[in-house]
Amino acid sequence: MAGAGDQDVETVDELTVAHGGVWRVTTFSSHYIFDLDDMTVTRQPGPTAARTMHDAPRHLVTIVACAVGSGGYWTMAPTTGGVLSLQELWSVSTAIVRIERVR
Repeated sequence: MAGAGDQDVETVDELTVAHGGVWRVTTFSSHYIFDLDDMTVTRQPGPTAARTMHDAPRHLVTIVACAVGSGGYWTMAPTTGGVLSLQELWSVSTAIVRIERVR
């Protein structure tokens, strides 16, 4: 479905790994780029958002929740070689306002 003025942009109300492709998830404070072909996610903080460790591309393990009107939740593989031995990283976003296909 597309909004007014962007008839060529594919949008969805909920994103799952089954969608494939590259998607921009817009929240109240940031954008997230999900590359579901390469299974990566990158946070792009907005002007009022603090920078976090999730601002670099990370390997996406799964999308638990990613729907317009709710906060998002997904898990990522940790980088290796750090001080901590983690099984997975997780990210929780502010409320999602738009999900659009990039390619």
